[in-house]
Amino acid sequence: MALPPVVRVAETRPRERGIQIGQQCADRIRGSIGLYTEVFAHYAGLTWADVVRHARQFREPIGEFDSVILEEMDGVAQGAELDPDEILALNVRSEVMFGLKVAPEGECTSFFAGPRATADGHTLIGQNWDWKPECTETVVLLDLYQGPDLPSVVTVVEAGLVAKTGFNSAGLGMATNTLITPMDKGEPGVPYHILLRRILNSWSLEEALASIAGAIRSASAHYLMADRRGRGLSLETTAGGAEGIFVTHPDDDTLGHSNNFTCVVGFQDLGIQEIPDSPDRVAELSTYLSKTAGRLDEPAIVSILSSHGVGFPNAICRHPDTSLARIERLATDAALICDLTTSTMRVTVGRPCENVLETYEPSFAGKPAEQ
Repeated sequence: MALPPVVRVAETRPRERGIQIGQQCADRIRGSIGLYTEVFAHYAGLTWADVVRHARQFREPIGEFDSVILEEMDGVAQGAELDPDEILALNVRSEVMFGLKVAPEGECTSFFAGPRATADGHTLIGQNWDWKPECTETVVLLDLYQGPDLPSVVTVVEAGLVAKTGFNSAGLGMATNTLITPMDKGEPGVPYHILLRRILNSWSLEEALASIAGAIRSASAHYLMADRRGRGLSLETTAGGAEGIFVTHPDDDTLGHSNNFTCVVGFQDLGIQEIPDSPDRVAELSTYLSKTAGRLDEPAIVSILSSHGVGFPNAICRHPDTSLARIERLATDAALICDLTTSTMRVTVGRPCENVLETYEPSFAGKPAEQ
């Protein structure tokens, strides 16, 4: 496979921006809805209408936290000719899954390599994104110019969602992993994917950190962030407020992460229980990054992202387990390497062991940030 479909929008008004996004990827958004209709029916016996009703309780917290993101989401629904609460449901499906005790939402492996760790002094961040194999048919690449008040954003994400892994014109990049704790009860708060977009809408690491710390988060998650200056930061978070944030700084100018806490925490890390291959993945990745520090380049990163390691098919490069029912299978749906120094992305839809990562240069590459 190659690049996902590119959705380029230049619009300062959030609703109009959303309308254009929705118009350009309406079919893939409907594909996302079809997938989650099947997921919730299989794991929880729920209809999509049930999920939409459950998601509505998140509308007010999102609006209070960031009305611009909510307005864009409603625009996406309008452009795709869908009910606004269906787009809302897609963007809070992580919280609905936790609240209704459905399956874990994703099993990814992420990395950061700063200028002292890379062969050319560049700053790299990225990940393998693992989830349902059908997501290769729903993923898109959003390239958004938002006007002078917000950075431009490029992100690889399921159609209908506001953000996943990517970077912005201010040189801020982000990768992410699901975490699971006893605090994940699906209670109304600021959802995971809204926080991902808020990070990409930030002008600095400090602003992004303040947004996460200032939110009453509805789900636990890991946010791996870096900037063009070469700074990297790992935030392991629980549902809740600022008390549930655990910060790690890079060793050897590298960081690796998967779906378990690496900080010492005073609660049960359910990610290890629900995603038992996570410690092996992060150990293999972190060891490789540390041993290769100072010599890391794209081929080296692709090599570790392509690793089948211990526990194949549930490795860093994840292949579907054919012993499971089709809807229960997981796979690496995309691999990304973001070069924050050059504002370029290397990406493929599908597994990196089988596909060549292609270069994407966003519309803002080579241009100074506006603020």
